[in-house]
Amino acid sequence: MNGNHPAYDAYSSHPDLIPKEANNLVDVFVLDVKKISEIQADEFHVSSLSYGNEKDLTDKVLKDADKYVDKNFVKSQADGLSLLSGKVVINSIDDVISKKVLKNITKYDKKLGKAVEYPMYNNVALGKDLNGTLETFGKEAGANVWTAKTDNVFTSMYDLMGSRSFERNISDVLNQTIKNEGKILFDITSVNIQKAIDGGLIHNTKLVFDDRLVTELELQLILRNPSWFENTVFHIKGRLLSNDELINAGIRSIK
Repeated sequence: MNGNHPAYDAYSSHPDLIPKEANNLVDVFVLDVKKISEIQADEFHVSSLSYGNEKDLTDKVLKDADKYVDKNFVKSQADGLSLLSGKVVINSIDDVISKKVLKNITKYDKKLGKAVEYPMYNNVALGKDLNGTLETFGKEAGANVWTAKTDNVFTSMYDLMGSRSFERNISDVLNQTIKNEGKILFDITSVNIQKAIDGGLIHNTKLVFDDRLVTELELQLILRNPSWFENTVFHIKGRLLSNDELINAGIRSIK
């Protein structure tokens, strides 16, 4: 039908559901309501709603729509048409973070025999430092990394005190990261996620350091802090984890 047909004029004002990109990595899309006449060629029509064009009822139906819409089916259809960026674009760290140098830290390098400047980024990278992989990732992604090798520089960046517990120091790091509008980039490669979920690592210094469970302790802290968890990007060597992968790994906010 075209816009001159009486039936089209009557129907074109009916509200319809369409998916639009979400602002987080948990859902690839959220549902939106548009009139049929407003739907664009590059938008996917999910369903029509018929309830008398009442705004209050529109809001109610939209709020409950998730219960009745098969999001996996909608996503597969929209992906096939390349309408949602979740499949097409958002698949690496660079797609979801901003890289910003906050300041430079100057430290004397004994091997080089001179002072060296190190950039402090707004992001922090956590994970197992397997043969220097974490440090390399941090440099590429624009994130600060705390390892035995970078300890002197890292502690200066965040004004950490050696007299305080590791838990307190890492808490300061994570809080400052959020304050600096950065992200916590957590690589789960070789991490014992179940140990982090089970707990029992906080203030258990001997177990954590003897069994090399520092990364598991960091994960345990993040899973139990909603603010840190919300600002954490989980990945494997720079590849973002999908929602299904997070669920399968048991990664979730623990209250």
